Amino acid sequence: MFGPGSRQIAQVLPYLYLSDISCASDAVVSQVGFTHIVSILSGPIPWLGPSPSCPATVLSITCDDDPEADITPHFDAVNAFIQDALLTSKSKDIKILIHCLAGVSRSPTICAAYLIKVYGMRRDDALALIRDRREVVEPNQGFLHQLAVYEAKVRGTTLPPTPNPHLMGSGMCATMMRAPTPTPTPTSAIAMSMSTPTPTPTSAIGMGMNTPTPTPTSASWAPCIVSAPTRNAAPRIRIPLAPSRAWSVPAA
Repeated sequence: MFGPGSRQIAQVLPYLYLSDISCASDAVVSQVGFTHIVSILSGPIPWLGPSPSCPATVLSITCDDDPEADITPHFDAVNAFIQDALLTSKSKDIKILIHCLAGVSRSPTICAAYLIKVYGMRRDDALALIRDRREVVEPNQGFLHQLAVYEAKVRGTTLPPTPNPHLMGSGMCATMMRAPTPTPTPTSAIAMSMSTPTPTPTSAIGMGMNTPTPTPTSASWAPCIVSAPTRNAAPRIRIPLAPSRAWSVPAA
């Protein structure tokens, strides 16, 4: 039941879990002991997911898995829901499940936003942690950008952080980096600064003196390829066992 696979439940934090909709049925909720559920779907699916009689407290969110969909407005609502569960629940064994249809894009995005806000993590680090727990995680490009903007807002910066090519998908395996194009120097300046090298006398060559190696000009450059790190090589990220109490739950 628990593991990194697509049909398994991934434990992201001691109290926070991630899965697809198949693991959000009433039977599984009762078996695992989930106390709270965040359900992110395009619309209700009566025969799947938690039912109206589900033993857990459910927060239902309507959002499509589409790069054009705006998922940002739900970030703070889910953060408040989770923090409220941790701070006000009478049960000491809090287990919160975040799920969408496949557990690949929407629910990991919501989970990453929580880590960014409450734990102060960077977007790339939050996604790396979630991927370490659930291998199939791959938010769509629109959600990745919205997480970057949200991180910038939380950190109080004016520009979103530079996207990590490794987290943008398997297709972006390398980044082309080029040195800036040098500013052209006027012809007259070149004529004044460059002098014709003095030829080495034949007698000096015969005495064993080598011809000096010409020095490259400052205008010479070449592009280089920087390969993105492999997922298996990413270090395991350690975070505190409990969220910071400094973040207060927004008023309803």
